Amino acid sequence: PYEFGAAAARFADLGVNIIGGCCGTSPEFIKRMRAAAHRKPPVPRPAPDAATTWLTTRFDAFPFRPDAPCAVVGERINPTGRKQFKQALRDGDFKTVRVEAIEQAQSGAHVLDVNMGVGDFDETGAMRRAVRLIEDNANLPLCIDSSFASACEIGLQVAAGKSLMNSIS
Repeated sequence: PYEFGAAAARFADLGVNIIGGCCGTSPEFIKRMRAAAHRKPPVPRPAPDAATTWLTTRFDAFPFRPDAPCAVVGERINPTGRKQFKQALRDGDFKTVRVEAIEQAQSGAHVLDVNMGVGDFDETGAMRRAVRLIEDNANLPLCIDSSFASACEIGLQVAAGKSLMNSIS
């Protein structure tokens, strides 16, 4: 508890405004942390720029501004018009999802569109699996794309960051 309290004070001195414990911290840890950091004034932060939209991943934040160059959205994680990709998804084979995510990230995409529209298919379950797989393989924000509200909802819930919502037809 003593080392933890000292570390909390150092973090507060560095400008951290929120400090907390985890599943292994006892009430004594929290008391030490509070004693070390509670009198430190909050560090002022600049006001957010209302013209900037931030998309996030589990590791990064990406600003999109009106004065910035055009953002590239990778649209290849979409089985529309791709018979082999559709069949692979129906068979539970998501290798194409992983490959397309990696290739588009390496090719310079800023955002990855995720569409699991196969028809006669558990699109909600596929969206959950695809979002997790993509996030494990490419550190880019996602654009959730489906004609089913339930698939969009699960995609937005499962995504570790703040995603774009494409549309619901």
